[in-house]
Amino acid sequence: MSRLTTSSIVIDAPLEAVYRVIVDVGSYPEWISQLKSAEVLQSDEQGRPSQVRFSIDAGMFSDDLVVAYTWSDTGAQWQLVSGTKVREQTGGYRLAADGTGTSVEYDLRLDVDMPMFSLFRGQAERMLTDAALTSLKQRVESPNGGTAH
Repeated sequence: MSRLTTSSIVIDAPLEAVYRVIVDVGSYPEWISQLKSAEVLQSDEQGRPSQVRFSIDAGMFSDDLVVAYTWSDTGAQWQLVSGTKVREQTGGYRLAADGTGTSVEYDLRLDVDMPMFSLFRGQAERMLTDAALTSLKQRVESPNGGTAH
């Protein structure tokens, strides 16, 4: 049984700038090293990705999966639609204005069909959530604010 792992970070940028980077799912492979591709399959009525196919290569683990997104004005939630080795993946970003910056909470619930993953699940989930937030912070705080393609 998987469990929810949550991490948080403060990003030195307004909420709108952080949201802009998060909603640009097609650009995730530019700043998330384990993602080799992200293809938006469907979008919602506001043009935000609602279903995305990801190709992941994290060394000893690779998979192709489809994830469904649900958006709010202050973040996103997602859940796995299909995958080969990933049996469960749910998560989300929650954004809140924090002075001149933005507080970001990141949730991840992950279950992978790999025996070794089960032994180190807590460490792996913590590493993934921390890496996701650090990469997001670097992307948003970069000189171009994560808007260059």
